[in-house]
Amino acid sequence: MKTFLPAIFASTALGALALTTLNTASAEDAAKESADKSVVVLDSKSFDAQIANGKGVALVDFWATWCGPCIALAPTIEEIAKDYDGKVVVGKIDVDKVKDVTGKYKIKAMPTLIIFKDGKEVDRIVGGLPKKAIVAKLDAALAK
Repeated sequence: MKTFLPAIFASTALGALALTTLNTASAEDAAKESADKSVVVLDSKSFDAQIANGKGVALVDFWATWCGPCIALAPTIEEIAKDYDGKVVVGKIDVDKVKDVTGKYKIKAMPTLIIFKDGKEVDRIVGGLPKKAIVAKLDAALAK
């Protein structure tokens, strides 16, 4: 559920509390969705095993629970995971929990999507792009 608060309300203490509550609920919903579908929630060890030392193409979404654009992008990432099931590993990294990987790849803004092929970064998307643009980059990585 998307809720928009007027900017003047959001700048107040009560507005900030409301935004925090909305973002926390949305992040929890997004995490539950990921657990039920084909998006892999990655930590340092699983990132190394499945992405850095993995074979094939992977898409990793670097996100944060407090990041509105990240939450908005989550359904698109879920759709891509379903569409590319068996062809691409799709994973999510919470930048506040997996700081070593976040630092290694110099993640400065969220959302950041990195496409890997055989453990090496081949493309990077910073900010939200439409599904069509993300898929075009994935298809290019698969074709290489």
